[in-house]
Amino acid sequence: MREELERLRQAGLRQTTPRVAILRAILKRSPGHPSVDVISQTLQSEGTPLSLAVIYRVLREFEESGVVLKHQFTDGFTQYELNLDESHDHMICVRCRSIFEFQSKEIEHAQQRTVDADGHQLIDRKHVLYILCAGCRKG
Repeated sequence: MREELERLRQAGLRQTTPRVAILRAILKRSPGHPSVDVISQTLQSEGTPLSLAVIYRVLREFEESGVVLKHQFTDGFTQYELNLDESHDHMICVRCRSIFEFQSKEIEHAQQRTVDADGHQLIDRKHVLYILCAGCRKG
């Protein structure tokens, strides 16, 4: 509970029941990338049902304040992850939709060199690899 409250405090958000509950649901699914449906199901199973409108509103507040990152990896399917302020990329299985995170300093350096070569400034980066995961390859 302390981690949830500290994250909200650092983001400048009041500690309301819906915010704490939604953040707890995301933390429970971390390091995953839960959708609104998964967050709603987690809240239901914990006895804290919230309307989808409330969940969407709180997630928008979390995104705007930097608490979570919003991703639309495939087919417009929206998923969220905690913003841990660490650079990482994603691999997504095109069959089972599993998401794997990875870090590569080589990729980051190559991207920075490409930007710097023409005098640009890197603002944000997203690198997604679409794969057939080892489990799906075996099956």
